[in-house]
Amino acid sequence: MAQFIKKNEIGGKRPGLQNAGATVRNLVDIENGDAGLVLRTPPNGNLTSALPTFNSLANMIAACVDTSSNCITLFDAATTPRGQLPRDTLEAMVNIALPLFIVTMAGQNLPGLAVLAVYDYRPPVGPLLLATGGASALGALFGMPTINLAAITAALCAGPDAHADPARRYVAGLFGGVGYMLHAMLAGVAAVLVSRAQPVLIEAVAGLALLGAFGSSALAFLNAPKERDAALVTFVATASGLSFFGIGAAFWGLVAGGAMLALGRIGWKA
Repeated sequence: MAQFIKKNEIGGKRPGLQNAGATVRNLVDIENGDAGLVLRTPPNGNLTSALPTFNSLANMIAACVDTSSNCITLFDAATTPRGQLPRDTLEAMVNIALPLFIVTMAGQNLPGLAVLAVYDYRPPVGPLLLATGGASALGALFGMPTINLAAITAALCAGPDAHADPARRYVAGLFGGVGYMLHAMLAGVAAVLVSRAQPVLIEAVAGLALLGAFGSSALAFLNAPKERDAALVTFVATASGLSFFGIGAAFWGLVAGGAMLALGRIGWKA
């Protein structure tokens, strides 16, 4: 709902706003203020983290409502990157939720679409984001993380290493999804192993997994002289690890590359 709230107004296009509003009764019983039935009962309840997380957020707001001095702590935590303090609890909740939406769009969805475009896959963006957003809304009721286009998975499944025939590469995505579900059953063990492993080891494993995708992408932009400068700027900015306003390098790499591409098309040369 945060993306549809602007100051004191709520508005947006169908069916996004309607879907967001329809989830309210799943989260809270509007007649008595208790947690909604979907949150209170299995498969949620005490079986997932959804209800405890919801209660924690509700307690933050309730503490502010009960004692105005508690609002200072909440508003400090919800201050925007520009230093603008929220004026009320609704704006504070929006400030907490909206950056998560932006990070998902900038860190996963945009790079994911860019990766698909490299391999000449151009799906309709609107229905794609509507599907992932709707799935995220439903999954949130069961404590699931946000569902998105998964840029790294896209790079692994969309290239020629997945299958020589581009029309058959979807099989890699299907098996990847099955693999993720199987690994989810061992999430506790995996979390312990990852937390105890050296960070450089995790980075090395991720890097090795992406070698094929990186090689294909490098070959593609080296064979396109008109876009070569923009591609190089995108790569350097992304690899730099820079971060502004809580948004990672993947997004800023696309911004820098897009700016370089625009400059190239109006006649400027590096």
